[in-house]
Amino acid sequence: MKIINIFFIFAAFALAAGSLLTSCKGKNDLDYEEINIPIDQNRIGNEFVEMNLKFKFNPPKGWMLKPSDLTEKIVSRQKSDKELTDSFVYKPMYVFFSDSTRGILMVGTIDKSDSSKLPMQIQRYEDELIARYNKGDVHIKNFIKDKIMISQLTVDMQSIISRKLILKNIDGQYLQFDYTMQKASKDIEENAIMSSIGSLKLVK
Repeated sequence: MKIINIFFIFAAFALAAGSLLTSCKGKNDLDYEEINIPIDQNRIGNEFVEMNLKFKFNPPKGWMLKPSDLTEKIVSRQKSDKELTDSFVYKPMYVFFSDSTRGILMVGTIDKSDSSKLPMQIQRYEDELIARYNKGDVHIKNFIKDKIMISQLTVDMQSIISRKLILKNIDGQYLQFDYTMQKASKDIEENAIMSSIGSLKLVK
């Protein structure tokens, strides 16, 4: 079971990092709607605070933080598989995983690659994500929550659904929260994921 779980974590990372194919195509609605996301306290775990990246939130209940050596293996796999683009580098810093539903959350930073001479334009990064999938598989929603401007890309694959949240902290660092769940567990995990997103706040 442990081997299967680790395999799923790497597969979910491939969905996140493999999205970074260089392309300037793709359209997005830049209007941001201010929304309030209800939080079901029974569906979220303990608060997680990251002072270096200036955010705090509650992961979905039962999604446990994995050891740092697993995150390092994921980053190493990313480099060995050459899953970086010429423009951007997505580096996962934290991995949360549910052993029961195989839900996974990766939280990381987005930076320009060393070879990129272009300025950091998050819209171009989003376009690269969109270009990775057929238009019918991606739903884009921009919204403001607790004064945080968030771009959410929902990717609907054959057996999994991924919600990618892109935002900027108070230091100007771009962050990505990548929630991935099995479609078979959607009825169980959807409320937990939305409650987790609703708990997200920036800290000084």
